Amino acid sequence: MAILVYTSGDVGAGSAAVLAPRVVLGGARLGEVQSASPEECAERCREDAECSWFNACGAPQGCDVGEGPPLGFQQCSLLAANDSVVPVVLSKGDDCAFR
Repeated sequence: MAILVYTSGDVGAGSAAVLAPRVVLGGARLGEVQSASPEECAERCREDAECSWFNACGAPQGCDVGEGPPLGFQQCSLLAANDSVVPVVLSKGDDCAFR
C-alpha cells in the first residue's frame, strides 16, 4: 500500500508531519529522493526550504501520483506549494491510481 504524506509548519525540526494514507497531493515537483519510510521522507522535506509537502511510495509495484512519472518503491517526491497554503488533492481513497 502506498502512503502519501503532507507536511506543515516551519522548515526544520519543529515542523509537523501528518500521514495521509491513500491520498495523492499535487504541487511543483522539486525532485525525488529515496526514503526507507514516510518519516524519513518528512525529514528530507523539512530540510528543503522550498518543500511544503510530498508524496511517498511504499508499494513494491510503485505508485502513480497523477502528475509526472510514477514513483518507485520507497521513493519520495518533494513538492512545492504552487502559491497555495493548502495542497491540491489529486485523488484519494481506494480509487487512488497506484500502478
